[in-house]
Amino acid sequence: MAPSNLPLVSDRNRLEINFTNGNSYWRYRNKLALQKTIAVRSYHPALLANAESYYNSRYHKRSDTTVYAGCIFPSGNRTQINPYYEHENSTGASSKKWFWTGPQSLLPSR
Repeated sequence: MAPSNLPLVSDRNRLEINFTNGNSYWRYRNKLALQKTIAVRSYHPALLANAESYYNSRYHKRSDTTVYAGCIFPSGNRTQINPYYEHENSTGASSKKWFWTGPQSLLPSR
């Protein structure tokens, strides 16, 4: 399948509830993701970028923001390698990390 000229855009919203020491807190997460498949002859890697923001009711403010950038390299029909960079800004300390999540199996779920 040939890559599209348009990037894939997704927006995920999530609400989490945490019960700790008899107290309950909720956290709202919003993640905006962009993915663009490119063609290098017959090989089709994908570029990706994500930004995720967290609002924590425990602190009554947006407590964390995380930015990801990376690539997806297909390796065969059902495996891929996904190196990416993650930068996290927190109300505490910020962290910068390199990650490599590969190889991943893409077997269909039953």
